[in-house]
Amino acid sequence: NGGQCLTGPEAVKTFNTYGPSRSCGQQGKGGSTAINVYSFNKDMDGGWGAWTGWGQCSRSCGGGVQYRYRRCDSPPPIGTGHPCQGRDAQVQDCNTDRCPTLSRCGVKYHVGTPGKSGYINLVNYDNYMTCEYVIESGQDDDTVSLVVTRMDIEASQGCISMTGVDDTGHFIGAYCGTGPMPRLQSSSHALFVRFQSDSTTTGAGFSIQFAVNDGTRKSCMEPRAPFHGSFTGGNFVGDTITFSCHHGYHMSGQSVIECVDQPGMAAWTHDFPYCLPGRNLCGFRHESQARWRWGLRKDDNSTHLEGLKADDSRAREGYYLFVESSRHWLPYDTARVTSEHYVSETSAPHCLKFWYRIHGNELAALRVLTLTKVDQEGKVTWSVSGEDGSLWQQGMVELPPSDVMQITFEASLGRHIGSSASVDDVTISQGSCK
Repeated sequence: NGGQCLTGPEAVKTFNTYGPSRSCGQQGKGGSTAINVYSFNKDMDGGWGAWTGWGQCSRSCGGGVQYRYRRCDSPPPIGTGHPCQGRDAQVQDCNTDRCPTLSRCGVKYHVGTPGKSGYINLVNYDNYMTCEYVIESGQDDDTVSLVVTRMDIEASQGCISMTGVDDTGHFIGAYCGTGPMPRLQSSSHALFVRFQSDSTTTGAGFSIQFAVNDGTRKSCMEPRAPFHGSFTGGNFVGDTITFSCHHGYHMSGQSVIECVDQPGMAAWTHDFPYCLPGRNLCGFRHESQARWRWGLRKDDNSTHLEGLKADDSRAREGYYLFVESSRHWLPYDTARVTSEHYVSETSAPHCLKFWYRIHGNELAALRVLTLTKVDQEGKVTWSVSGEDGSLWQQGMVELPPSDVMQITFEASLGRHIGSSASVDDVTISQGSCK
């Protein structure tokens, strides 16, 4: 007090009454009604400060975590004093309510007898998204096989996890990233699959094939009859299937394929074939070494025919160029068809018109290339990508003057199973497009 050093109970009483001095001078002298407190201990143990509030939950549903923190600053350790004991952070569960099933996830329950198979596809998922799937058979001695044919998931908490009958069953594994994933077989009659994404960058999603096995033999994916064709045979390990085409159609692919055993899930020796009418692709042709090929398809419910009444011959036949991806497609594989040489009788512009539809994500694309004497590789003159494919739309390309040219339609479908492109009613007329 005023430079006098007070000790003992009176000093404590004075400090408790007036608190720390607010008028400390350079010499540290207090006022007449206050006191400065000094510690003359050379060493002092640290003490924890107050906890902060709980932070934001990591998930809005489905079980997340939140944290709170404290500092060792009340007081901080001095000299050889001990640091604060215990943790500087605490964590607790939050938002534990089950997330509602999202329609974007697709069908949750897949129940079937041995030989049943199917697909699960998820594309362009969101942050903090949860999808759950159950694949099971009614017989206790059956098993479920599964293979992920396409996976693009951020390598963090956004993973596909597999367990037994439900989320309390035997844990098989969690898989993230873009790398290949092993084929899996359950140890019981059911398989539970959960996908969860977090707040980091999202990927393109995943595609799953599954099959229900009986107690002694695995099964391959169920075969499908090709358009304008049929098949005979079974889809368990050791079975073969023989495909045949209706009269007037020829087969593209292997006519006999076999279901062979593989670790985790059985597989066919070849892709399913197609039946194509005759040998003509409406005047188009493939490249000689083409890996992926277009075919012809007939759609009795084609919604764009009303806009094509002028083309009576095409409307009666109902065929159009069609290409579809398979599990063996790579992201940048393409399928091309090229027209015969078109000879122009004038140097005026010409207009290419056609109808198209494309189904798939943003990796699915359809392009038009023009080939001339000067440019044999072709120049992209029109392109479209990532549409829903439910409706036919018309495309138009104004062609530059050229005495001889060819038109190429090129489709790139990525690795999304079921992506497809269709082209129909291709015409070239003199004059600008209107």
